[in-house]
Amino acid sequence: MGAHGAVQMTSHLVFGVLLYAALLARFYGEIARAGTVPYVVARHLSRQVYLLLYLLFGLKEVIGMAVVMWTDGAAAYPAVEESQVYFALGLSALICVHFLAARHASRPD
Repeated sequence: MGAHGAVQMTSHLVFGVLLYAALLARFYGEIARAGTVPYVVARHLSRQVYLLLYLLFGLKEVIGMAVVMWTDGAAAYPAVEESQVYFALGLSALICVHFLAARHASRPD
């Protein structure tokens, strides 16, 4: 793996860790602060994850098109594998949030 691969792996790792940390902090913060129903919090956080993924994919597409236009087609379009990693991280974060909501809702107070 070259230096570019290491940078990509590091950026994916940082994105995943920050995504999970933000979701966990927001989930438990909302539950503790307002005593909100866990499914309401999970739905709200799911919308935020979807919005983040849409923005990430849209920005990636705009940057990719700009690079191709800037170099008159000499540069390659960004790889699809990168998007798949971000999608997998977002999907696993959504599953985690819904799992936490179900677990927290089934717990007796």
